[in-house]
Amino acid sequence: MRRFSRTAIAIAAVASLALTACGDDKDEDEVVVTTTANDGSTDTTVVETEDHDAHHDHAAMQHNTDGGEAPAGMNDAVNPKFNVGDKVRIDAEHMPGMEDAIGTIKGAYATTAYEVNYEPTDGSPRVEDHKWVVHEELDNPGDAPLRDDTPIVINADHMKGMKGAKGTVEDAETTNVYMIDFDANGQHYTNHKWVTEDELENL
Repeated sequence: MRRFSRTAIAIAAVASLALTACGDDKDEDEVVVTTTANDGSTDTTVVETEDHDAHHDHAAMQHNTDGGEAPAGMNDAVNPKFNVGDKVRIDAEHMPGMEDAIGTIKGAYATTAYEVNYEPTDGSPRVEDHKWVVHEELDNPGDAPLRDDTPIVINADHMKGMKGAKGTVEDAETTNVYMIDFDANGQHYTNHKWVTEDELENL
């Protein structure tokens, strides 16, 4: 039987591990890799795998439970699809447990909502594709809507490390946005910001 060198097998094992980690949606903390030397002896090593969704998971779990008041200067939505006090079903997953939760509308506003990437001020991993930050929550943004990749400074405090963070616009949507109260994963969220009109359904 043909034997491979320890180095060759180790490289193959690590390459296989990398492909498995990137192709599997499940998070894995460690994998056991066994290598065989030319003399037939074996060696077992525990290899820690990287969580590819770490930046997303961190951001998702750090939303403030009390969102506070709407920013100054926001305009109430005219003839919104959902009105203050309406019960709605959430069709968005900005954080674990949010999708399909039942919420109550606390405010409806007409604005430009941005999907953004940013570097948290508390040293946490970079946050990508965060939904949503509205135009009124940006530092001296100029006229709306901002173009994709426009540099921004965020004045919102939706989660830890967001206020004062520098980032860029990923996408912009001129729409009605809503503050909502809802329960997710045993937590009660009040005045959560923001959910767009197409992320809500009537009960």
